[in-house]
Amino acid sequence: MLLETMEDLLLDQLRDLYSIETQIEVALPTIVEQSTSVALRELLTEHFEETEGQIVRLQEIFGRLGVNARGPRCLGIAALLQEAGDTMRRCSGSVLDAAIIACMQRVEHYEMASYGAAIGYSRQLGMCHVVELLTVSRDEEVAAELTLSQLAETEALEHGAQAGVLAA
Repeated sequence: MLLETMEDLLLDQLRDLYSIETQIEVALPTIVEQSTSVALRELLTEHFEETEGQIVRLQEIFGRLGVNARGPRCLGIAALLQEAGDTMRRCSGSVLDAAIIACMQRVEHYEMASYGAAIGYSRQLGMCHVVELLTVSRDEEVAAELTLSQLAETEALEHGAQAGVLAA
């Protein structure tokens, strides 16, 4: 489909976000299951619930706009999730948790950028309600990434201590 207007571009971005969130919704239970860190499991479980809410918000947007949510599969998030799976298969123990954190941080950054673009387009088009709903989801992604970053430092320090490595 040729994207000729900002409305077309916004719809394309919204469909991409829908694909992103639905792919993450499918992948997260497996990632949670493989995690050994209680804190990481709790964070990812909470984020799974947020992801479900983000999908509902996107469905609400599509309903208000009177358009179908389905579009092409987002290949960017598919690649990030594939990379996460490949990395996780090569890791174990606390190294696995550290790898999950890093992979999920990349996913969160992808989501934040995608939501940011859609918010900008919606704002340009004067779609205040869409901006509001997307901002809630973007803020959840930002919070999840911040928590992952904090957890990455904690996990790295714990892993280093277990291995007898002092943090610099």
